[in-house]
Amino acid sequence: VLLVFVFLLNNIMWHLDTTSMWQLSKANLLSEKAMTRLFKQSVFKNVVSTAEMITMFLMTLILYRFLLMFFPRLQNTSGMVKKMIKPLLSALVFMGFAFVVLGTLLYALFSTRVYEFRNLTVAVATTLKLIMGGIYSWPTLYNLAPTSFTIVIGVCWVVITLFLTNLPLAIMLSHKKEKDLEENYNFHSFWSAERGKNGADPKDFNPATVGWDFSEDRKAPKKVEPTKVS
Repeated sequence: VLLVFVFLLNNIMWHLDTTSMWQLSKANLLSEKAMTRLFKQSVFKNVVSTAEMITMFLMTLILYRFLLMFFPRLQNTSGMVKKMIKPLLSALVFMGFAFVVLGTLLYALFSTRVYEFRNLTVAVATTLKLIMGGIYSWPTLYNLAPTSFTIVIGVCWVVITLFLTNLPLAIMLSHKKEKDLEENYNFHSFWSAERGKNGADPKDFNPATVGWDFSEDRKAPKKVEPTKVS
């Protein structure tokens, strides 16, 4: 339905008569009616572009869902993606909290002195640029409040750049290693024997939770029993 809607919008846009929009007044200026038509035309083009982006985004999501859910050989990858959703959402929430705190501090410090923090909307955009390393007016901010700016940016660099930015990568790498173990463990005789113990269902066997725990005492480790795969 969305594809048909976008197709119809494109047809309407290409068949619009633009020559009638350029109506000049007696002073050889664009008339008010022509300016209104041009404005409506630009709004219509923005609507078409937005609809095209939404369509592309939805089609990409459908493609990845099809790849993960309907290919038998990607069953382990599908399970990995399902397990990663909650940890990645948690990391996103923490990133949002850090962004709100940083933006609030910068807005409180520079809202009355710096044009880039004149209101909340512009302050949000400037804070995003600052997090991504694209702000060029930092010397002005530093000159206005050297100590406060240094402390805020230092904490931002440690918390966001070093920790929160790398947290999703660590989550995905951890789940990727667990997925590789679940995908290849049945080729080893040890895991085949462990999977058949105690009459447990092989589908509930998780090799990542089986083995010996050396965290408390290296000389006397505890045996870890298999747990059900969530």
